[in-house]
Amino acid sequence: MKGLKDNTIKSVWTWFFETLKPIYTENELKSIRRILFEHFFHITEKDIILEKQIRLTETDIVRVIKAIKKLENQVPIQYITGKAYFLEYVFDVNSDVLIPRPETEELVIFALNRINSNLGGHENIKILDIGTGSGCIAIAMANKIPTSVVTAIDKSKEALDIALVNSKKYGDKVTFVEFDIFDNSQMLDEYDVILSNPPYVLESEKEFMQRNVLEYEPESALFVFDNDPLVFYDEIISKAKSGWLKKNGLLLFEINEKFSNHIADLFHRYGFVDVHINKDIHNKPRFVSGILKA
Repeated sequence: MKGLKDNTIKSVWTWFFETLKPIYTENELKSIRRILFEHFFHITEKDIILEKQIRLTETDIVRVIKAIKKLENQVPIQYITGKAYFLEYVFDVNSDVLIPRPETEELVIFALNRINSNLGGHENIKILDIGTGSGCIAIAMANKIPTSVVTAIDKSKEALDIALVNSKKYGDKVTFVEFDIFDNSQMLDEYDVILSNPPYVLESEKEFMQRNVLEYEPESALFVFDNDPLVFYDEIISKAKSGWLKKNGLLLFEINEKFSNHIADLFHRYGFVDVHINKDIHNKPRFVSGILKA
């Protein structure tokens, strides 16, 4: 515990920051510290500013030390706390599922807007989430549209176990199914809306990614081979066309910004109309959607 003066919260708060300062940017570290102390001890930054006289026990300090060791090894803070924020929800996560991203929050908002404008409202629509992971998309959609019937699929049983835990916290409104979209022996119903955030990061892009992603998040949910980058999009659009999506139904994807035009072309090739490419908050083309022509 080199550098720790005493067990007061202010000392531990400062020591935590100074210990990890060589590894993280100031903003990253402030965010990590805030999340960790609120999660472990329900202590906020306001408590520190007001100089509340809080002392941590030896057991508490051991918890902080263990967290520091994980953070020194670039373990994502979400996997340390087991929690990730998505819209107004808090989801359980572990290394079997991707940590939900802000871009995927945007996908849900984008989907809600297109449902309003293209499907004439929300009443009793059937929604399918492909590659659900933690269940964040499906659970958010089910709660945002209470009259909807939502199904979520994933080929990973471990991911579905986490999704089920999350679903129970928010009304248990989603049906989860272990399903491989490349297994043609499996069947699905017809849906009004299909959403997916499939793997889209190229293998060649690994060198530009941070260690906390590469070493801890599930590769199968992130990466595609450079020689077949649209494999998931092609398969899903094909299946949507061949019976998974109702006529005049809506299909929406989160995408790799490099392939927005290629994916839009796939939509057109399979008979979709009103195809939109939308940008994310960083002004990058991140979403493609379309309507299956009747």
